[in-house]
Amino acid sequence: MSRPLPPNDPCQFLLNDDFTSKPTVYLEGCYICEDPEFAQMGLPLCYACQFCGGHVAADNPVCDACGKEQGPAADGEAEEELRAGKTDKHNALWVPLGFALWVALGFTAGAIGALVYLWLAG
Repeated sequence: MSRPLPPNDPCQFLLNDDFTSKPTVYLEGCYICEDPEFAQMGLPLCYACQFCGGHVAADNPVCDACGKEQGPAADGEAEEELRAGKTDKHNALWVPLGFALWVALGFTAGAIGALVYLWLAG
C-alpha cells in the first residue's frame, strides 16, 4: 500500500473537498483499489469490463479477467451504441462544456446589454 499524502503536499486540498469517486469494482492486490486516497481525490477508479464484468484498472484499458481492451473502438457493437446514442460514456465531457458555453454567452449578452443601456442612458 502507498504512503499517506503529507499534510504540506499541494494536492492535500483534494482529500478535503466534498467530491469522492465511487468505486464500482474491487480487486485485491490492485494498488488503485486498495488506496482510499484515489477515491478521496476524485481520481478515476477501476471499472467493470464491458465484455465480462471483470476488473479493469484505471490506468490500463485491458481487462484482468478476459484480456480484452476496453473502449468503443475495441467492440463494433459498442461503437454502434455510441453512434445510436444508447450510451452516455462520452457525454460526460459535453455537459460541462455546454454549461461553460452557456455561462460565457450569458455574460457576453449581459455585458452587451449593459453597454447598450449605458449608451442609451448617457
